[in-house]
Amino acid sequence: MEIDDLKQRITQGENTTTEFKESFDQEVIETAVAFANTDGGTIFIGVSDKAESRGITIGKETLRDVSNRIAQATEPRVIVEVESVDVAEKSVLLIHIAETSIKPVSVKGRCYKRVGNSNRVMSPQEIAQMHLNAIGQSWDQLFVTRAGMDDIDKKKVEWYLTRRETIRMQRHGQIATKKYVEINHVSRQTAYAELTDLINKGLFTVVGKGRGTKYIRKVTD
Repeated sequence: MEIDDLKQRITQGENTTTEFKESFDQEVIETAVAFANTDGGTIFIGVSDKAESRGITIGKETLRDVSNRIAQATEPRVIVEVESVDVAEKSVLLIHIAETSIKPVSVKGRCYKRVGNSNRVMSPQEIAQMHLNAIGQSWDQLFVTRAGMDDIDKKKVEWYLTRRETIRMQRHGQIATKKYVEINHVSRQTAYAELTDLINKGLFTVVGKGRGTKYIRKVTD
């Protein structure tokens, strides 16, 4: 990081992607986890909460030790980039953390996320949602392994299917069997059965024969 950019970030103070610490401690690891779970960020070791450069002692193994301590304490491991810079003739350690693609990351069984200039422990619901987002799934796509056919409410399923087809057909006003197959991704046999069911329920009427058959939504007062 360029010295001018460094000084500017220190002047701006702590925020969603910047954290100041006078020394390396457990909170540094928690912040690394929070950054990894959110938008990434940089931890400045040797800078006080008041944005004053205090400096730290940096030895030959300091950079590697800091990187290893964070990686070994986090699950999945957070790989950081560490560098040493001089600010006002004082050594400051910069720990750069990128947002991880495998979420959520935890330390000692806890997951953190960055909110403003602080770290917040995530709730079980937030952890579950973050995991689903990370793998590109939603609750609707998950299988309920403990459920069986007896747990399905057939009346609700029937209501949903009828409601779904009613809304879709309202957009078209009228529809042919071929179009119904394309919209709902069903076979012609299934399409015919579902359309017949909608007719029997008085929601639609049929006009024409053969290839010219159209299903038209009934207009109710």
